[in-house]
Amino acid sequence: NISGQLVRTLVEGRQGAGPHAVRWDGRGAGGNELAGATYICMLRADGSVRTARVILLK
Repeated sequence: NISGQLVRTLVEGRQGAGPHAVRWDGRGAGGNELAGATYICMLRADGSVRTARVILLK
């Protein structure tokens, strides 16, 4: 979330080469529906980290 707490891990482990897509259903790790808010998505690959803001609208 915007406070830096881990909400959910969507994909873990190595992925093959090529384009990939991940869809998030707005639920936390326990399956609970999360509040409409701004969340931060983090991608780690080959030693680099990318982040993006994601807005969940309810």
